[in-house]
Amino acid sequence: LLAYLIPSRLASSTAGTASDPQKTGCPSASARPGWSAANTIVTEGQEGTTIQAHVGDTIDFRLSAQKFSWNYVPSADRSVAAQTPAGYYDPGLNDCVWRLKATAAGQTIVAFDRRMLCPPHTSHICSDIVISWRYVLNTQ
Repeated sequence: LLAYLIPSRLASSTAGTASDPQKTGCPSASARPGWSAANTIVTEGQEGTTIQAHVGDTIDFRLSAQKFSWNYVPSADRSVAAQTPAGYYDPGLNDCVWRLKATAAGQTIVAFDRRMLCPPHTSHICSDIVISWRYVLNTQ
C-alpha cells in the first residue's frame, strides 16, 4: 500500500445519474455485453497478494464503488491488457470492475490509484490523498 498527497480541492456540485462517475467512482457506466465469466476474480481484500494466472486468462478486479474513485495504472511491461470498457460500474455488486487479460508469462504489478469520492451536491473541502493498491500477477 502506497499513499501520496495531492493538495486538497473544493468538491463541486454537479447533477448525475446512478452510473455517473462522480457518484460511483468508476470511469465507465456499464459492462460490455456478452462477456463470459472471468477465470479469476480479485477483490480489494487481496491487495498486496500474488495472483496466479495463465496466459490468455481473464482476471476481474472488483473494487468498491461509491466510496472511492479508482484509476487503473497500466504496467510498463504490457504483460496484461485492460479490456473495454475498463472500470465499468456493476450495480449488482456495487463495484468498479476492470477486466484484464494476461498476455505474456512472467510477474508484473497490477496497480490502481484510489482517492476519496467527493459527494455530489456539496461544497465542502475534499481530501485528494491518493493510495496505490497493488497486486502481484504471476502468469505462467
